[in-house]
Amino acid sequence: MSEQKGVWRTICGRKVFIAEGQTLTEAMRASGKFADDIIDAVDKNENDKAKKKQADDDMTEEQLADFLGEEFKDVKGQAAIKKLMQEKRGHVKGAFVREDIGAIDLFWGNGDVGLQHILDRREEQGIETSEFVEDMTEVVEQGQFGGPAKSKDSFIFRTKDKSAVIAYTFKGNDVQYVLSSFMSHGGGKGKKKPPQ
Repeated sequence: MSEQKGVWRTICGRKVFIAEGQTLTEAMRASGKFADDIIDAVDKNENDKAKKKQADDDMTEEQLADFLGEEFKDVKGQAAIKKLMQEKRGHVKGAFVREDIGAIDLFWGNGDVGLQHILDRREEQGIETSEFVEDMTEVVEQGQFGGPAKSKDSFIFRTKDKSAVIAYTFKGNDVQYVLSSFMSHGGGKGKKKPPQ
């Protein structure tokens, strides 16, 4: 019996074997590891990506490690947020956990992505950033799934007044992380897309 050809990919913290000729969402369904709404959101992201066909600026593992910086361990949830705000650098693996998609990293990032991006954008809006992040753990870990977000390879989760965008790839790497968080209007089932 010959070994099946294909590749392994990590999606939402779960390894999936994608056989040759199989789509990512077909492989996700076949694995039995994902809820239908997660698969549907990945499918929409994959279709949108195919339409846009942008040139990717992928990072090597070494470049990613340089970008992420020092890993701070033994801090989770609000403690992870506080640590990165204090240090203004680095990252925390598994800072948050959701039953539906697994561990979610948090990194300081830059003006375009990560906690620094979140704080910069809220500050521009005149929102007190320390107050804004007080319930960020709740938004990320307990927010209602809102489907694919506008950003590439990402989902949106919402509470009554806030949303969080969780991306499952970063510049060609399988890294699941908090991309952004913002005020949402219209409640947990609102259809508002995240600001870019």
